[in-house]
Amino acid sequence: MEIKEPKIGKKRDVFFSIWMVPVIAFIVAGWFMYQYYSNLGPTIEIEFKNSGNLKEGESKIKFKDVPVGVVEKIKLKEDNGNVLIIARMDKNVKPYLNETTKFWIVKPRIDFNGISGLETIMSGSYIKMYAKLGYEEKRKFKGLDEPYIDTEEQKGSVFHLFAQDSRNLKISAPVYYKKIEVGEIRKIKLDKNGQGVDFEIFVKSPYDKFVKPNTKFWALDIFSVDFRGSSLNVDIAPASDVIRGGVAFETTLVYDKSKSVPKDAVFTLYKSKSEALKKYLGSYEKKKKYFEMVFNENIAKLDIGAPVEFMGFTVGKVIDIKSRYDSKKRNIKSKVLTVINTSSFSDKLNSEEGFKNLKEAVSKGLRAKLSSTILQTGYIDLVFTENNDSSLNREGEFYSFPTVANEGKNIMKDIQEIVLMIKNMKLDKISHEIEDILKQNKKPIASTMINIEKTTKYLEKTAAQIQKLLSSKEIKSMPKSLDQTIKELQTSLKSLNKLLETSNTKLNDELSISLKNMNEAAKILQRVLLKVEKKPNSLIMGD
Repeated sequence: MEIKEPKIGKKRDVFFSIWMVPVIAFIVAGWFMYQYYSNLGPTIEIEFKNSGNLKEGESKIKFKDVPVGVVEKIKLKEDNGNVLIIARMDKNVKPYLNETTKFWIVKPRIDFNGISGLETIMSGSYIKMYAKLGYEEKRKFKGLDEPYIDTEEQKGSVFHLFAQDSRNLKISAPVYYKKIEVGEIRKIKLDKNGQGVDFEIFVKSPYDKFVKPNTKFWALDIFSVDFRGSSLNVDIAPASDVIRGGVAFETTLVYDKSKSVPKDAVFTLYKSKSEALKKYLGSYEKKKKYFEMVFNENIAKLDIGAPVEFMGFTVGKVIDIKSRYDSKKRNIKSKVLTVINTSSFSDKLNSEEGFKNLKEAVSKGLRAKLSSTILQTGYIDLVFTENNDSSLNREGEFYSFPTVANEGKNIMKDIQEIVLMIKNMKLDKISHEIEDILKQNKKPIASTMINIEKTTKYLEKTAAQIQKLLSSKEIKSMPKSLDQTIKELQTSLKSLNKLLETSNTKLNDELSISLKNMNEAAKILQRVLLKVEKKPNSLIMGD
């Protein structure tokens, strides 16, 4: 019987077939892996101040409301404590990752400017992206705290404002012109020197054409009172303005109506409309200079924030005061740091030319003097004197501004002295004597004439002192009626004195009329005295 040998070739075919399965599977898996990674976009890093409730593997990155990436990892940076977001982007968005790319976190937010991010209540927070084509690619970005707004997509103009503080305004607060919403606040940031706050506002077209070099900006008031001339205006803002806040502006379209605003112009943002519409000397430039003034007298009435005035106009303010005891002179020596808008001294509203004119004015006698109002509020007054031996010298960061001592008496003491003089005249007794003479038609005796002559001269002297008081800067706002009364009193007294120096014949003929005038003058002065006693500031503020 013949035995057949086994076929070894068939066994090799089975072995080969068994190992082909994992090889093919590996090739297929490799293909899928290749397809997966070839479709993946680049990995990017975005730095935020906080995570904004983003979640690893879930939170999306959206560009024009289309998902283009996902957050892969969230970790803290060791150097500054910020949050670093590592995200995987889609391949097709790679050309948009460049210098123009902006990222910010979208999450639910409710504030005075309204409600935003409602769509994230169900889906969770996500990162929104803005970008343009045609720039150099980037992979590391700094996230924004606020949504980015592309000004090029909207027609209009950007303007810059400056204020001492934030005026309680927020980004996205509206800008109004004639009570019409014409723009919004885009940016609010502390200026480089830390001396104030810079605002960037956007005014839509065609309203931006109404912003001129003489435009005034102010923060909206919740409640404002304005008294001009003889009318009292009270304005209460609508509820929507109270909640949102905002900025308003006004332009006088007579001056500078054909001029455009320079690119580097910075407008002042005033606290209120009434402050913005006050009369100011010079332009409204942000550029100002600092001056140090040294006073060797009592500055108790002078506070930080007090104005610096020149011929009735506010040209600056006090920003710091340092006082110390001088043992040699046994008094208080104070260094007062002020900031002055030097354009106030320029006829071209230019700060550099104004500073040149200010230096020239100091060399010709301009000095800083402490002054106070009737309400005892201190301020610094720039006045011309005969002293022309000083100049503006720079000492470190500041210019040293020469000062002059205030030798004038306190205005309230002047008023008290005049009241006392009027009291000493015993006007009621004089008035009764004159009325008695007129009623009985008596001839004036010598003693009566002497008393009348002394009284009229005393009255004339007092009235002269009152008139001198009225000419002072502090009393310039006194009611016209009282000023006119004093002038009429002076005229009557001068006429009576002149009459007493004439002959007896003329005296007998005209004394009756003059006595009547004097009687009226005495009564008027009595009424003034009573008014001042009841209300001392009535000389300035009125009834």
